[in-house]
Amino acid sequence: MLESLVKYQEWPCSKSLPKRGTLSESRPEAVAFNWVKWLIVNIAVFLLPFASGVTAFLLLGSRLSVPHNQSSHDFAFFLAYMAIYTGSLLIFFRRTLQFREPIFNYVAKDSELCEHELNAAEWDALQLVTQWLKMFRSATTQMSATKQPMLSSTHAIFRGLQQHLKAIIAELPESADPDLKEGLVNAHRKLSDYFTKFDKS
Repeated sequence: MLESLVKYQEWPCSKSLPKRGTLSESRPEAVAFNWVKWLIVNIAVFLLPFASGVTAFLLLGSRLSVPHNQSSHDFAFFLAYMAIYTGSLLIFFRRTLQFREPIFNYVAKDSELCEHELNAAEWDALQLVTQWLKMFRSATTQMSATKQPMLSSTHAIFRGLQQHLKAIIAELPESADPDLKEGLVNAHRKLSDYFTKFDKS
């Protein structure tokens, strides 16, 4: 997989990934570091708000107002898909965090890779994004586990997801990446908008 990533000259929606040019940037290890950095930024800016909107729509729509051209099977499929997708990212990030010390020791012995290593702020951002993915996967997994969830359970899952996001935002340090903070705030706003609709229904 890493070898295939090296072939890419540019990355969509990316400001953090450098162009290929030096030997170190073309090495699989450097590509892996840059890929993690790209994921952190783009998950925060794009995936968190989008996934929050999708989750809210599916949680509410699957229980309250399934469109005429959609079936309950379609909603169940998307919930399962989102659970698998976030689960894959969660495993990837967890493994990265799990092997943080070995990664640090490996890079410390190779000066060519030092410029690509994640800094302290990026490691902190990775930890935060991993926490969010964990609770998001939990919510979608619970919802996809049954074909007809109870309204009370839908409300509890939805509210819990919103409260977790709120807690993460409140605990963000002043030094947190602005893009990460903006992504979390936008994700919480998406959930709040749908929760208002939920209360009115």
